[in-house]
Amino acid sequence: MTVPTQELIAPAYLDQRAALVDLARAPTFVSAGQPAGQELYNRWGRDDGPENGTTHLVIVDGWGNAASMTATVESVFGAQRMTNGFLLNNQLTDFSFMPTLNGRPVANAVAPSKRPRSSMVPTIVTRRNGELELVVGSPGGSAIIGYTARTTIGVLDWDLPVQEAINLSNATARTSPANVEAARLPAGVMEGLRQRGWELRDVAGLEESGIHAIRATSRGLEGGADPRREGIVGRLPAR
Repeated sequence: MTVPTQELIAPAYLDQRAALVDLARAPTFVSAGQPAGQELYNRWGRDDGPENGTTHLVIVDGWGNAASMTATVESVFGAQRMTNGFLLNNQLTDFSFMPTLNGRPVANAVAPSKRPRSSMVPTIVTRRNGELELVVGSPGGSAIIGYTARTTIGVLDWDLPVQEAINLSNATARTSPANVEAARLPAGVMEGLRQRGWELRDVAGLEESGIHAIRATSRGLEGGADPRREGIVGRLPAR
């Protein structure tokens, strides 16, 4: 991909972007800029999706090798510091902010040689004979486990097509009330849960999973990508 480097650092363009910053007011939303040169925009589509700190992808190659990878810089743009072309992550937010409590050390305090807590669950499922069954995972912070579990259940236990399993309603119970995408639930489910004592909150558009999944079937590979975020199912041409 050709990047219009000179156009991006042109003084006139930088002055134009800087003029959008008002130091006397709190930050507001500013649309992405468009430096000079149309070749970039003629070749590539413009993505106006939300910026997220975590991404996920799944791959199965022509030899049957599979990869499920979740990568994160934690919050949007991580620590907002770049070195050697990479954004530094902000995983310190996954440690406890208070190193001690009532004079006693907190187990999840920041310290050398410790790993931060994480809900990332890039998953590969195999059959009993070791053959590949499902490759799945998602971004989504502390809800990743729930997103990935409900998709896995939908595919393996309910035998849904991969895309249908991905499209199922997210229902995330971190604490009460549970967050539910009501529009994606079958009729009567929310009412039935409430009758059993569940406290539910409709959060359409807030539980943004980003599931990517591939299932190996007797008919070949079946893939799906979450419509809640960017991402597509693709197949590379054979070489």
